[in-house]
Amino acid sequence: MIKTVLFLLLFKLGAAMATPEILCDFSIKSASANEAVLLTFSVHNQTSQIQSVLTWQTPLEGFWSEMFIIKDENNQDVIYQGPLAKRGQPAKADYLNLAPQEKTMMSLVLSDAYALKKGRYQLTIAPNNLHLAQLCQAYTFPITFRVK
Repeated sequence: MIKTVLFLLLFKLGAAMATPEILCDFSIKSASANEAVLLTFSVHNQTSQIQSVLTWQTPLEGFWSEMFIIKDENNQDVIYQGPLAKRGQPAKADYLNLAPQEKTMMSLVLSDAYALKKGRYQLTIAPNNLHLAQLCQAYTFPITFRVK
């Protein structure tokens, strides 16, 4: 009996890990130094139920925190220069409700919050951004992009 319950628990856990409920995707369009460097972020509800996603510290709300770590080709951090929000508890309006199978996208201009010059860069989720890391756990980082 214990083995059966343990097997079912592990099987259910494995199935949940294999197919995340929310799937994230990132893309960065390489640009020349005088153009905007655009990051496009999408979230896709892969379930048959409504899913609520907290938008804080994700591209869904824009730049209000240091969501990402960007390193240049010399492995030096590119300093975040955008706004920082200090918050209490999230309200209902801070969540995005995704209908079953719904996908939504948001684009951000990375060069609005990071001083990007000509060169190659790597973007990862900031280590203190546990919310975005958990939301996008199935995505493989770093993302490499170039400013020409």
